[in-house]
Amino acid sequence: MPGVVVYSPELQIGVASNAFGFYSLTLPKNVSPAHVVYQMVGFTSVDTTFNHLPQGFTNIQMVPDASSMQALVVTSDQAIKT
Repeated sequence: MPGVVVYSPELQIGVASNAFGFYSLTLPKNVSPAHVVYQMVGFTSVDTTFNHLPQGFTNIQMVPDASSMQALVVTSDQAIKT
């Protein structure tokens, strides 16, 4: 899923997933367990703790949570050229 924010609150580092839903988050080897949070607008946050850092892919199930959002307003400081 594109645009998912993936971060470690304790380490204050994070990334966002790309257009294909892929991300790369490098955590120090001496961090165990590692607390990682996945967040996306309109979805319930997922808190995960890794006792051993995974190599390769980690799949996370994001659950829609429309009840937590009444509206989403997007604004811009720049005029749109037509």
